[in-house]
Amino acid sequence: MALNKVTKTVVDRSLKVARTPVDLALKAAGASKSPAKLALDRAEAGVRGAAGTVLRNPKLKQEAESRELAAAERERALRLEQEAEQREREARERAEGEREAAAEKRAEADRQAQKKKDEAAKRRQAKAAKAKKAADARKQAAAKSAQETKKQNAKKQKAAELESIAAKERSLDAKAKAAQAERESKAVADAAAAAKRSRKKEA
Repeated sequence: MALNKVTKTVVDRSLKVARTPVDLALKAAGASKSPAKLALDRAEAGVRGAAGTVLRNPKLKQEAESRELAAAERERALRLEQEAEQREREARERAEGEREAAAEKRAEADRQAQKKKDEAAKRRQAKAAKAKKAADARKQAAAKSAQETKKQNAKKQKAAELESIAAKERSLDAKAKAAQAERESKAVADAAAAAKRSRKKEA
């Protein structure tokens, strides 16, 4: 029994001396739970099992089995942890993708809304411009019509004034002719009376 105990102690110290630098390196690298650490644990369990078989030390063999089982359990736990991390990453990526898709959808909706707003503004501007053009055309037509009416009225007024002047001239001419005719008739009557008186004197 004492020999087995000594043998186990020698194996423990030898393995500790052998793996301490590796453990420190893994710890410094933040790989205390890495596959490399598990491989090291399995290697140690293998060495202990081999030593127990060679040295016929049942405690070494039993400890090797325990360490192997522990390494297997840690490997399983590490695998589950990695799978959980993978699922978490995938979930984050999906969530990020969904957020980006939602953001793109909102951006597209905003673009479409802005496009419709711009198009509506353009239609209103075009409609307003068309209405203004029509109003300007009506205003110009009304102004032209008013000017034409004013021109026609001026012509009519001028024609009426000319007709009035002509009528006055015709009236004056008629009066002058009547006065001339009256004078001529009186002259004839006076001449006839004078001739009659003259014939009486001669008789």
